[in-house]
Amino acid sequence: FGSARWHLARSWSARRLIRDEMRLRPTSAVHVTTDQVCLLLGRTQSRIPCVISLDMLASDWACLKRGIDPTDTPRIPAYLRPIFWLDRRALRRAPMIIAWTETVAARVRDFAPEADVSVLHPGLDIAEFRPATSKPQTGPLRVLFVGGRWDEKGGPSLIAALAPELGHGVHLDVVTTAQVDGRFGVTVH
Repeated sequence: FGSARWHLARSWSARRLIRDEMRLRPTSAVHVTTDQVCLLLGRTQSRIPCVISLDMLASDWACLKRGIDPTDTPRIPAYLRPIFWLDRRALRRAPMIIAWTETVAARVRDFAPEADVSVLHPGLDIAEFRPATSKPQTGPLRVLFVGGRWDEKGGPSLIAALAPELGHGVHLDVVTTAQVDGRFGVTVH
């Protein structure tokens, strides 16, 4: 029940903040970067377009934190079912869903087929953006990982890929609330 309450509290706060902002100044659209806060937008979504940008459905996240397959409907506990209903309603009402990956877009299409979803990956085009080669690098190459779900976002794979050089030519800085095992060449913030 705690997870459902947490999601609803975040959504209620977002609804209040959006309404307060709309009273202060004319607003043409709202861009919300997680669907967790869209769960209770309801009437707000009917007054102003609320575009949702997401990397995972709130309902899927709530299930995965408990080791439940979110597509296994019979196994979803009753206390999480309202999140599924609210999640689906928010996606259906949004004029546009921006999925960060094709995997998320496919999940949205499966979960709420009538939702208008497009993929816009927030990453960098490494063909376009490359480190400057004009000045020599001093010290180890610094790699930064920022994310709340260390395992799900590939943290262990990143360490495995960097392992031969960690602590020698490469240093990894990790900013997360997740538990990360300490190791040479890795600093957890």
